[in-house]
Amino acid sequence: MAQYRVQCTAIDTGSPVRDQVVNTFYLDTDVDLPLPGDANALADDAATLWATARDWPAPFDTMRVRIYNMADDEPREPVADRTKPITTFGNCGPREVAVCLSYYADRNLPRRRGRLFIGPWTESVMKEQVPATQRTQLQNLANGISGLGGINVQWVQYSPRTGEFHNVTDWWVDDEWDTVRSRGKRATTRLKGTVSG
Repeated sequence: MAQYRVQCTAIDTGSPVRDQVVNTFYLDTDVDLPLPGDANALADDAATLWATARDWPAPFDTMRVRIYNMADDEPREPVADRTKPITTFGNCGPREVAVCLSYYADRNLPRRRGRLFIGPWTESVMKEQVPATQRTQLQNLANGISGLGGINVQWVQYSPRTGEFHNVTDWWVDDEWDTVRSRGKRATTRLKGTVSG
């Protein structure tokens, strides 16, 4: 069996690299992916899934997926690198606001669970709580990840501390927003002043 890291990057072509939005998950396959066919096909499927499973706001325009074989020595070179265009549905809300897709393998314990922070979202869906439509989109994303590569590929949870991979068995999405501070854009202006006594 071989394990792969799948890195999905949403790109705003007009912004610096630091403003890209990256999510990573892991897959376990029955055999090593031969190149170029299977790895590229899997990356294409992952890029299509990630670009279409949810509503993306402008100005994100490209989804890039790179797949790495975890058995390769670091720094790893990708075994596949594919891109897909993103269709946008509205203007971008705060980039640091996300919805958390949580998952675990067998039991919800440390080193058996993981999270994908999905965002940003369009301004139109930024309500007090996460709307049902967006939670359903994350349900579709979870099902899509689980189905990547067919029956010989499993979505797995990876623990860097133990180096172990375990098949994902459960997932959930809460109706509360999460904040990923590192995804916020840098301030461009500042209003400041002083006060007396």
